[in-house]
Amino acid sequence: VDAAKEAWLVKTLGVFKNEQAAQLLVRMSLISSRNKEDWTAFNQAMVKMITDAGPIKGAGPKTSFMLNFTRKFVEAAPADHFPDALNWADLLLKTDVNPSNVIDLLTFKKVIYSKMGNADMVTEMNNRIATQNNIKADLEKNGTIFPGAMRGYM
Repeated sequence: VDAAKEAWLVKTLGVFKNEQAAQLLVRMSLISSRNKEDWTAFNQAMVKMITDAGPIKGAGPKTSFMLNFTRKFVEAAPADHFPDALNWADLLLKTDVNPSNVIDLLTFKKVIYSKMGNADMVTEMNNRIATQNNIKADLEKNGTIFPGAMRGYM
């Protein structure tokens, strides 16, 4: 979308005061900054999405949302933006306790640490992922969560 159409869409959606319009504005901000590879703006939009009470509600949906929007970031962003990605995961790990989501967030962090060349943190993430897999297996065995009920980033 060119700049004029994007401005029109933002203005038009701003007229509507509902959750759907707010979600579209969040998505547009992330898509626009990601497609322009404006990683500073992408980081600001991502932090806003994660820390705001709305329009994306709940830790689980925010985790899925963040992970779905970061594929191009992982491939294209320069290394000086990798700490931003670690921050997003850490913010979500404070509130998302679903073992599947935690595993996905830790896997995301492992990928970032790997791209940074930090072998010690990759090992630590592998250990934390193994612990979470054990917790998840116990919960599945006890019937607390359903096997394979949620999958995310990788």
